[in-house]
Amino acid sequence: MLNIVPLLLLFLIPSSTKLLNDSDIRPPERLFSDFGDVRIGALVPVHIRESNKTLCDIHNPRFSYIRYRDGTVKCYKLNIAGVLWSEAIRFSVLAANQLFFNGANITLGYDIRDSVNDVDVALDAALDLTTLRRRRKVSNSSRECECSVNTTQPYVVALIGGARSEISQRVNTIASDSSLPQISYSSTSVSLDDKTNYRTFLRTIPPDNFQDRAMMDIVKKFGWSYVATVATDEEYGRRGVEGFHEEARKSNICISTQRLFHFNISADDTKRDIKDIVSELKADTKTNVIILFCERPRAVAVLTEAEKQGMTGKTWIATEDWGFSEDVYDFDISTVGGILGVVTHASRLELFEKHLAALNSSTTQNPWLMEYFREKSCMVGDKNCKIDPSLNATILHRNKASYVMDAVYTVVLGLLDYMKCGKADAADCLKDIDLEKLREYMLNVNTTGSSGRLINYDEQGNPGGIYYHISNLQPDPTAEKGKKFVLIGNWSNGQLHITNPVYWNGGRNNTPVSRCSAPCPPGHHYVKSDVSCCWKCVLCSLGQFKAETGNHQCDSCPAGYVSDSNHTRCVRIPEEFIRWDSVTSAILLSLSICGVLVTSFMFGVYFKYRKSPIVKAASRYPSLLLLVSIGIMFALPLLYIGRPSIVLCHIQPIAFGLLMTLAGSLVLTKTFRLIQIFNNLVANLRDKPLVTVKTQFFMVILMLVVEVVLIIVFLGQRPIQVNTVVGGATVPIDCGDSAKDLHTTVLLYNWLLALICAVIAFRARSLPANFKEARLICFAMFTFSVIWLSFLIVFSGSIISQFSVYICVAILATALDLLVCMFAPKIFVILFRPELNKIDVVRADIYRYTRKQSQAHFRVHGAQDDVTGSQLEGSLPRSANVFQESKL
Repeated sequence: MLNIVPLLLLFLIPSSTKLLNDSDIRPPERLFSDFGDVRIGALVPVHIRESNKTLCDIHNPRFSYIRYRDGTVKCYKLNIAGVLWSEAIRFSVLAANQLFFNGANITLGYDIRDSVNDVDVALDAALDLTTLRRRRKVSNSSRECECSVNTTQPYVVALIGGARSEISQRVNTIASDSSLPQISYSSTSVSLDDKTNYRTFLRTIPPDNFQDRAMMDIVKKFGWSYVATVATDEEYGRRGVEGFHEEARKSNICISTQRLFHFNISADDTKRDIKDIVSELKADTKTNVIILFCERPRAVAVLTEAEKQGMTGKTWIATEDWGFSEDVYDFDISTVGGILGVVTHASRLELFEKHLAALNSSTTQNPWLMEYFREKSCMVGDKNCKIDPSLNATILHRNKASYVMDAVYTVVLGLLDYMKCGKADAADCLKDIDLEKLREYMLNVNTTGSSGRLINYDEQGNPGGIYYHISNLQPDPTAEKGKKFVLIGNWSNGQLHITNPVYWNGGRNNTPVSRCSAPCPPGHHYVKSDVSCCWKCVLCSLGQFKAETGNHQCDSCPAGYVSDSNHTRCVRIPEEFIRWDSVTSAILLSLSICGVLVTSFMFGVYFKYRKSPIVKAASRYPSLLLLVSIGIMFALPLLYIGRPSIVLCHIQPIAFGLLMTLAGSLVLTKTFRLIQIFNNLVANLRDKPLVTVKTQFFMVILMLVVEVVLIIVFLGQRPIQVNTVVGGATVPIDCGDSAKDLHTTVLLYNWLLALICAVIAFRARSLPANFKEARLICFAMFTFSVIWLSFLIVFSGSIISQFSVYICVAILATALDLLVCMFAPKIFVILFRPELNKIDVVRADIYRYTRKQSQAHFRVHGAQDDVTGSQLEGSLPRSANVFQESKL
């Protein structure tokens, strides 16, 4: 590395400029002590570039002109913060001499160079500072070397600075070559942690990765999920946004825009890039938070373009380099209002402030302070021309003076430890310092600094006890430019604390929104897109709900519940059954009541005319019992209305089966009785057993017993339980498959009875007109079969909840079928054709039928072909008279 020094020195050859006369150009000044056994070197940006060329005036003491190696001359203005830093170094060195080195007969000097915040100028200064040490080392190691260098001249043992990370990186290539410890008060780039390339580097300011975390905590604190990053395309900017992007990935924060621009803001290409960047940010209505990771002059250039384009409503998050800069005060509040800055921690430096307050144009030895006084139009020697007291309250309090002073104290404490080398005279320890060992002593420093902050370092040379202030640009009518930065919180030990109200751009009361998609409202879940922060909100599925706003998935409702129409909560699923207050229930009740009333009316007519021939001929007591069973059948649907219970579920099939069997068996015995009566009349046979009422009732009871046994056996094998079907929009409640199968079983049994009855009735279809019940019975049983066959077909393809409706309709249809077919004709005769309800009419009708059937009977048995009426009448047994009370 030593061979690069002569090459770099070639660039120091002055050149002429066509812009200004040589008398107008002055090189960067230096501030150095004429005392000191050893010196601390420093690089401070006392001047900074003036980007607005129209402001530069060679006759204005505010501006200086510096010629570069390529012959160009650039305009610079005084940087008051850098001036204070230079004075802080001087003050700290003088204080160290008084406090620590006075008794050891050793003095510490300083050599402060103005870097003008430029890499080339800083490199020139660093080369000059380190070359002296090389020459001294060579003269000490070679007694025969004849040099013009005074070997007793103080030499640099440590270098403080630079300010920009890029300057520190370039300078450290020279410092590391000489093993010279370098400690920065402002360089925050994470790349400086690489000790392979930056071996001797330390810093008192936190690195950017902590700043990135603080920025990310701000983003998360205010609920922003979609932010933009803009940075300069150089080490500081790139490393800064890379660290922020890494934190964003960890926190699931999306970067909507990632833009870099060249650090040379005076170039036309850079100006176009900045214009395009601002245009893009302005057009993006979803992104309202912008991380601007660059140094102060570049940030000012971006804000200038933003104000030019009228971009408002955005919240800028500033780095420590410009997050408390007064340069921002020049912009309109609509553009920069609400800036949030992550700025380094600094406390009041009371001793230093008193020192500054005592300085005036006649007492200061700092040439740059003299330049400051000249800007104030002070006369040299004017004791009343002092530093503006407002600097103590603004620039000094918030700038990095404390970090500068801590850097000096770190070197001082390292030297004090080095002086414990064991020699009798401590000054002898400093005659030829091992800089590697000095750096180790500096790394092991552990004390309280000028601001009360703990000074210590990790293996990478980074400070411990990371602490940031959070600043906020707020309007202030009392301020000179109507606005000022206010501290609203802090970030320490990895925790963000916002303790004061925040002013947002535009003066809004609510926190600005910066997101790609809004959190899904209640009742909706999100569907991801290619960008994790962008999504669509979709209504929750049936049976799912989401009660709160957010991007979590919908939850399933518990069993028996379903989501409401908005899918924001679960409600009990409506139970589906025939409710008493439903339309279906009203219709069924109306039909049942009408059926019961009509049946009751017919029962009354039958009972009133129970001794009339037509009633007696139709088996009046079984007929009355059949009317009762039909009336109950009309009322049977009432058992199927209401919420099913275990009791109702047992009563329904049992009542259904027994009632159907009772009606069917009564009709069957009536049919048998008719056939047997007329067979007796024709064949002159003895009374048959089924002709008597007792026998008919016995047969009815027997068929009912068969039904009961069938039901008991079925229930023993398949008990009935209330069934609830969950999974749809409603919860059908019924008596389950067992009850349905039992209904089907008893129905098949009654179907068999109806079939037998229909066959017998069909054979008896030719009975006399008054006794044509057989035809009506046949038709009734046929209709019965059709009704229940239709029920089975429809029920097999229906949903569960319709079973009760179908069976109620089928029961009512069956009851109506029996009522109309079995009793309506006779009621009509009784009420409207009473002349037919006489015994003579009935006997005449029976006579004609029996005469015809008897003639056929005698022909079959070989009797006379010509049978007279008297003979035929005499052949009829009197005991077979259908009107005898004992038989009916």
